[in-house]
Amino acid sequence: MARNTHQSIDRRMPAVLALVALLALVACSADSMSSAYLQANSAALHQGASATAQPMQFIVEPGASARSVAAQLEAAGLIQDARLFEAYVRASGLAGKLQAGAYTSART
Repeated sequence: MARNTHQSIDRRMPAVLALVALLALVACSADSMSSAYLQANSAALHQGASATAQPMQFIVEPGASARSVAAQLEAAGLIQDARLFEAYVRASGLAGKLQAGAYTSART
């Protein structure tokens, strides 16, 4: 009987190891992917989205997430890459510190 138990465990071991690896990957992947994306696109952090220097008002609603602010900034033409903005905000520890309010920015 002991031999059958060991054979059963031996057959399941690759599946168990694959599951453990998958869980570890999922736990680390979001932060790792954001960090890698941020690093690969770091030069774009200092580029303006538009050549027009026209001031524009932008409103951050109370409770807005970094993702929603990024999407709204991109839609308004104030940034070129919402994912890059979100990755920067998260990597900088600013995601939970975004403040609601009305902002005026010149496009550069």
